[in-house]
Amino acid sequence: MNTDKKTALVTGAGKGIGRAVALKLTQQRIRVIAVARTATDLDSLWEESGESVTPWCLDATSEEMLEKIAEEERIDILVNNVGTNIPEPFIGVSEQNLDHLLSLNVRTAFRVAQAVSRKMIAARLGEHSAYLFANGSCGRSQSHCLLYDKACYRGIEQSYGR
Repeated sequence: MNTDKKTALVTGAGKGIGRAVALKLTQQRIRVIAVARTATDLDSLWEESGESVTPWCLDATSEEMLEKIAEEERIDILVNNVGTNIPEPFIGVSEQNLDHLLSLNVRTAFRVAQAVSRKMIAARLGEHSAYLFANGSCGRSQSHCLLYDKACYRGIEQSYGR
């Protein structure tokens, strides 16, 4: 991919996979919009990577997130890394935890992908865009809800750009 003047949006950029991907993208001279809820995580990311990072300290589930995406001139790459897990035995998963996990891990990922897709379509990026769901591993016991989320991610990923 030609990386000249590209912009990537990375959710969950404060720690783990999201942070690693954000740093790797800045090494490729890609401007990274790093989204995380914790200002200190974004501050250290910015210190490590420099001016290639535009920090957005906000909750990806918020309407503000979608508004900020809409205000961007263009987004070429989306790393949809928002998500969490609440380990519980399959038969012990509470309705409250299930609703929380599906809302964050599926609904938010879908809404962010949809908002970014609008930007890509408006910029006529088509095959020149890139998209990645990067929400951790799910091979652990008591990760049942995360497995369901992964299946939903796969469906969103397959419909992305159609």
